[in-house]
Amino acid sequence: MKKVVFVDDDYQLQQLVSATLSDTYKVVGVQDADEFQKKFTALQPDLVILDVALKRLEPYAGFRLLEWLKTNCSHVSIVCFSGFPNRDDMKRAQALGADWCIRKPCSMSELKAVVEAVVR
Repeated sequence: MKKVVFVDDDYQLQQLVSATLSDTYKVVGVQDADEFQKKFTALQPDLVILDVALKRLEPYAGFRLLEWLKTNCSHVSIVCFSGFPNRDDMKRAQALGADWCIRKPCSMSELKAVVEAVVR
């Protein structure tokens, strides 16, 4: 079973995404970029769903994590799942190597379709 790590500081959203994807994927939720980096070796994800606007440490810490992922683990697919307050943020995520960007809020069926397309 492929492993998906969902990096988001919204615990309720982590639970919703996990419930939506858990029939097909092993889903692990983490709260922030630092926690993800500390646990990365143990997690070994196939896909990371990343909120680039993580608020816990600093706004847009997710962009730093996206850069780190593309530099250190280019084999891992990345879906940026964020509010993207403006188009420039979405373009930045794509330029940094996101495989797909999806804007919050969206339906869980839409997110699942994106995950399936990226994991193929």
